[in-house]
Amino acid sequence: MERVDLLRSRDRGPDRGGGDLGRLIATFNAVLDRLEEQRSLRSAEVHPGEEAERRRIARELHDEIGQGLTAALLDLKRVADHAPPALQGDVKQVRDTGRASPDEGCQVARRLRPDVLEDLGLASVLAALVTEFTEAGGVPVVRTGDPPPRLSPQAELVLDRSPRRA
Repeated sequence: MERVDLLRSRDRGPDRGGGDLGRLIATFNAVLDRLEEQRSLRSAEVHPGEEAERRRIARELHDEIGQGLTAALLDLKRVADHAPPALQGDVKQVRDTGRASPDEGCQVARRLRPDVLEDLGLASVLAALVTEFTEAGGVPVVRTGDPPPRLSPQAELVLDRSPRRA
């Protein structure tokens, strides 16, 4: 019992067959199953205020920071047009670095509050993750089977927020 990690999902005591020891281990594993079920139910009870705050932060990241970075990139373009030839390369490098920032901000905003989850559901989020993984890692991933059925918005949100394991 001491070796079981209560924070690791599905970490259970070994099956030791029948007898008192087997019943004790089975009871211990049943308690772990109930604890995990309760933890999942509590996770599913997403606080509405927390989600509203995530939405607000995601919107600000997307709108305000994105607009500010776009304005800075336009100013940098104007500077690059008037910069001496010796600085052209440096200015271009700064501009190229700056171009990635709005995309990174959008990715953070999507992780805070994925619009695709609300609009299209968990199946679309999973399909997008498969595509991202394939593009980023160069490892082709093939989806098989039917897409998962639509779940409640709270359940889909909890699944989307759970840590992604390889």
